[in-house]
Amino acid sequence: MTQTLRRERRKRFEDVLETLSYYEFEESRELFIGLIKIKKEFRNQGHGTLILNHICDYADLNGLTITLTPLSYNIEEQESYSNKPLFNLERFYSEKFGFVLNEEENELPHIKDKMYRLPKMTIKKNKSNNDKRQTKSLNQRSY
Repeated sequence: MTQTLRRERRKRFEDVLETLSYYEFEESRELFIGLIKIKKEFRNQGHGTLILNHICDYADLNGLTITLTPLSYNIEEQESYSNKPLFNLERFYSEKFGFVLNEEENELPHIKDKMYRLPKMTIKKNKSNNDKRQTKSLNQRSY
């Protein structure tokens, strides 16, 4: 992972973040998220959403596919990561951030995680002296 994301993460989220594990695979252009864990006193206040928005922005700017496997319970610590059951957590990632389940017609065989999100690309279009932005998914990827 580049120093930029690490530096930004430390500055913006160090007070609320207990754990953030991720790894960038440069060759396959993927960003794997292992765990986002918010400190107990800051949970359910939108901090995880802000962090994931930041990660998605970084991935979009760098053309990275994000992969993850949602977990709602930590067996080792016997505590819930989220008050959302696993199905709702998957729906949350899907509806709020554009992740898809890696199965059936959306399956990408080289991705081993349960969900992925393709990078989005921002294109500026100049229309009658107004700067308008359009966002679209990169559907075609070369592997």
